[in-house]
Amino acid sequence: MPRSEQVTLRDVDDIAEIDSTNPPNPQFHELTVAEVLDIGWPVLVAFVTPAFCQTRFCGPVMEEVVIPTSEAYGDRIEIIHIEPFDLQAARDGSFLTSVDGGSIYLPAPIVSEWGLLTEPFIFVIDPDGTVAAKFEGIMEAEEVAAALDLVLAP
Repeated sequence: MPRSEQVTLRDVDDIAEIDSTNPPNPQFHELTVAEVLDIGWPVLVAFVTPAFCQTRFCGPVMEEVVIPTSEAYGDRIEIIHIEPFDLQAARDGSFLTSVDGGSIYLPAPIVSEWGLLTEPFIFVIDPDGTVAAKFEGIMEAEEVAAALDLVLAP
């Protein structure tokens, strides 16, 4: 997986610059992906944008999967939330025009780094930095929990 150096709380004055969740979740923006890989912890990386989701699944994924997973596993894994779109451009109304003539928000550079074409995406990464599971679109907290249980098994 990419050793991403995404923007964290250390890099912004206001968490709203990097988190469109209402209310935002500061605990998901403390470390970069690269820092977590260096620590050697299991990590859940969530590419979701509750306020600007094109698929309409991001808000429910954050509320029904990511936050409950944090409550259940937060002392054993790191959770990183990454907005897949340039939030400032989205708030300013900057769009790209898609093939079918519709408008989509400008993707954040990290989206290309990870090779993503849509959102939401959740990756479960084992302590060695290997992708153990990935989920796209509609997903259940139980699916993610099953993948985390395998990664955390002795």
